[in-house]
Amino acid sequence: MIRPGSQGVGGFTLVESAVALLIVAIAYTAVSTAVGQFVDQRSLLMERHGAHRVAWNRMMDQHLLNLGVKLDEPRFGENTGVVRMSGRQWHWQILREQTATRGMVRVDVRVGIGVVDEDGFSRNLTGFLVREL
Repeated sequence: MIRPGSQGVGGFTLVESAVALLIVAIAYTAVSTAVGQFVDQRSLLMERHGAHRVAWNRMMDQHLLNLGVKLDEPRFGENTGVVRMSGRQWHWQILREQTATRGMVRVDVRVGIGVVDEDGFSRNLTGFLVREL
């Protein structure tokens, strides 16, 4: 800012520069927070999608077993296992429970990443299979 009557070269004062820098810093903080939340949500959605795929694959195994189909795969029909998908190691567990309805079985497929303990499974898929009587 040039003062009337002065012959100096025009420019910004120190206060004006500090205010502009403060505005830029606030804007940068808001943008970086938003981007960080987006990245967190994206990784969570990718994990959910991967776990869902693993669970559905195991549920389809159970459906085929229920229909009496036998596949020539090493892991077909097992109750626990590990599968590598999307660059991660997924642990899965299948729990079967007879329902009160004759011929109907509840199947829970639990999926987790890495080494999991009893409660370390992050996703669960439940289905009901009916066996014809």
